[in-house]
Amino acid sequence: MKAFQIILALLFVLPVLLFAQEQETSYAISIIAGESRVILTRDNTPIMEVDSIQFNFITPSQMKVKRQSAESTVLEFFYSNVPDPGKVNTANDYTVDINIDRIEDGWHIHAHPEWGRDVSIYLKDLHGHYFGIRENLVPDNSKSPDITGSVQNFVVKGEDTRYHENYASVWSAFFFNSLGYASFFDTFAEGQYQFAINGKTEIYHRTGDLDWYIFTGDSGDEIMKSYYNVIGAPKHIPAWASGVTIWRDEDKNGKADILDDVEQMTALKIPITSIMVDRPYSNGVNGWSKMDFNEKFRNPRAWIYTLNADYNLRFMSWVAPCTFGDTSIVHGMPGDHGYIDLSDPESVSEFDNALTKNLYAYGVQGHKMDRADEVFPVEQTWHDRTPPWERRNKYIYLYAKVIDSVLAAKWGKDNFNYSRGGMQGSQKYLSALWGGDSRASWDGLACSVANAMRVGFIGFPDWGSDVGGYLGDVGMEPEELFSRWLQFGTWSGLFEIKLDGAGGSGNDRAPWHYGETLQDNFRRACVERMELAPYVYSQLNTSADNGVLMKPPAYVYPHDPATYDVWNEYLFGNSFLVAPVTQPDQSMRNIYLPEGTWYDWYSPGRSYAGGKTYTCVLSATHIPVFVEQNAIFVTGDNWLTGNSVKWNGDAKPELIVNAFPGDSDFTNRFTYVDRFAGDSLKVITISQKGSGIAIQVPAIGCEAKVVVYNVVPKGQVMVNGKAVDARIDEERKTVEVEIGRGLEYRIVVGR
Repeated sequence: MKAFQIILALLFVLPVLLFAQEQETSYAISIIAGESRVILTRDNTPIMEVDSIQFNFITPSQMKVKRQSAESTVLEFFYSNVPDPGKVNTANDYTVDINIDRIEDGWHIHAHPEWGRDVSIYLKDLHGHYFGIRENLVPDNSKSPDITGSVQNFVVKGEDTRYHENYASVWSAFFFNSLGYASFFDTFAEGQYQFAINGKTEIYHRTGDLDWYIFTGDSGDEIMKSYYNVIGAPKHIPAWASGVTIWRDEDKNGKADILDDVEQMTALKIPITSIMVDRPYSNGVNGWSKMDFNEKFRNPRAWIYTLNADYNLRFMSWVAPCTFGDTSIVHGMPGDHGYIDLSDPESVSEFDNALTKNLYAYGVQGHKMDRADEVFPVEQTWHDRTPPWERRNKYIYLYAKVIDSVLAAKWGKDNFNYSRGGMQGSQKYLSALWGGDSRASWDGLACSVANAMRVGFIGFPDWGSDVGGYLGDVGMEPEELFSRWLQFGTWSGLFEIKLDGAGGSGNDRAPWHYGETLQDNFRRACVERMELAPYVYSQLNTSADNGVLMKPPAYVYPHDPATYDVWNEYLFGNSFLVAPVTQPDQSMRNIYLPEGTWYDWYSPGRSYAGGKTYTCVLSATHIPVFVEQNAIFVTGDNWLTGNSVKWNGDAKPELIVNAFPGDSDFTNRFTYVDRFAGDSLKVITISQKGSGIAIQVPAIGCEAKVVVYNVVPKGQVMVNGKAVDARIDEERKTVEVEIGRGLEYRIVVGR
């Protein structure tokens, strides 16, 4: 049959803003009916080619265009000799209407044949690189995020220590391709992905419903914005969860340990904002099944009030969706874990009542969510009749949804829940993820960094690790390892620090058991995190537009092949590049800086041309961090407080607007989420034209100052058209301007 090509009437035009310059990238889908192929092009170059869409493993015999408009095309596929599973030696011929609907920044391809049981999509390999699907390091514990050439199973299965790290349990039927698109198959059905093997990429799911999205964009942030439009915007993060959390695997002395830890941290002037209690803290089986506080934690209303009122701390607790066989509080399904049927309204109501009455009533405002990725009975019938091949994946989603709904009913948006298990769509119900039970070792730290990169590619904005590690036969660990992990935690989404060994074993690793060097490093990491809090808070709470917080280099620079294997550095929001130290006794490390110009955050006068690898001298007090030229962003001083009210209670909050202008004309912006003005969005802009730098700051809900780096001003600094006495440091090349609250400001600096 002669091939003919039909181009969709509407070409998708995506504007890409790069400072003051505008580029247009056009994406289009073309259909070659005679060959049953669908091709996605970027500026007329093919970037994805669909060779076949199979149902029940049957290749279509032909395809034709049935209807076409600017917004939608209907393709009629013909499937011949499809076996009838209910009859012997019987086959049928079917036609399937496959709809290709235009959506914002992409396409939705869908069909729902009643006879379908399996869907397979075959893509021709066009030599792009693939990223995504799951968190743990499949295949072969490879740290590289590039999964080209691999087979990835899409089914939640806690792998224990088989793949690093232990129970790193985040999945999504989503992958990102370096050519400029992403694929999302909206299903909980188990599946398998084979990437660029024998010239083909295969997408398979055990469902007859084709529900496939293609998103296009020149970076991960653009693609994630489209993705979140489909699955829902990520959950709000409260300010206190942008700070520092401490916890133990076991508080052996109950509430006394919790109060003592807070007092000790306060005595050392180490700032924290929340504390979490892990199991066992309840009565019943495994220290949990009664979902209450046991005798060691008696009178929780009083001591949690002390944490809240005296130390300005929020309190969270460990939870699990299982009862370990105890059905006295919540009815569980068969099996030694006694998992709760989260599709059953009655069981969910029992769970809700137990948490609300026994925990929230005393001030618990968040949860560490555990155990949903282990050994629940797949074949046990659910209330909503979810088929067995969807249950493992759907359960993770339902767990997040249920816990979020219960917390929100009590606390509104002032709640926080973080889980080691994540599934597509749970972003709107999960505050954060933690990277499983990491090994308390250098390789455990390294693999945790690699896990974070994998999670970034599948669209979970907030991620953290058990700082110091979880698994191991010792509690106290080498100071260098602990220090480097603390520094990585500072520059992670979730910063939670473990103070003891696994199961409470070994000597405590709380800072007061170390010498001054570790205590200083511990304090410095936490203080720096508190300074970063307004940046973290703003980036996370605008992630629906700005993408994930910890961005792998290939996510931001997919056109740069040098980024594809990079696992040990990442972009932190839209301004920083962070390079953790993951080896002992390391005085230098290689760091690849992508295109552009970069400044050393800790020595801002040092600049580096991008597109190169540098061998950088390491400091014991911090990990390497760089700021992109033309960046504008916020930090703070006393912007967020926890136990620091004990030694810094009279200080007023101050927002710091940091600007790093380059030499050429540009425009850039930062969206600040103003917690002192009802979380309203405040867009701060910087522009340069010729020799003038202009910074526009809207009315802010607290005192503020603007700091401009690498500038020695010529002439006077102007604020709202009037000359002011700015603080100018010619040696450091900085200009500081104090501004008040509640007014708009325009600062102009000549150079």
